[in-house]
Amino acid sequence: MAIHKFHEKPAKPKAYGLLRHRCLWNTMVLVAKVGALWEIGTRIMPQLMNRFDMIRYVFQVIQQEPKIRDHVEIALSHIYRGILPLDFSRDFLAHAAAWSLVLPMPDLAWSDWGRPERIAESLRQIGARPAFQFAREACIRRDG
Repeated sequence: MAIHKFHEKPAKPKAYGLLRHRCLWNTMVLVAKVGALWEIGTRIMPQLMNRFDMIRYVFQVIQQEPKIRDHVEIALSHIYRGILPLDFSRDFLAHAAAWSLVLPMPDLAWSDWGRPERIAESLRQIGARPAFQFAREACIRRDG
């Protein structure tokens, strides 16, 4: 199914309107070939991809000339300084709809795993126990 438009974190009224029009909810499961992502990135954000090309070039040079390893940190620092912060969904996916497809996945549950206790709750819902421990007090203090 082709994607016509991508709405990143719409306000609640807009989200309800989209759902009424049978729009699909993005669970952020992404499958792509690196080359395809690179090509799309080059088309929609060439300045960023130019910086990535510079980084690749630095690593190619290091492989050929190991003596310059001492200068790598300076080179990479200079390259990274020129990269502006971006949001993958808003700044990339929202502009890549023409190259994207969506697959509906009925009967699929979703959970925001932004915090360890959310992951633990999702696991408990399917009858599994988390294989990790987390400090509930620290999470509560951080959020509250």
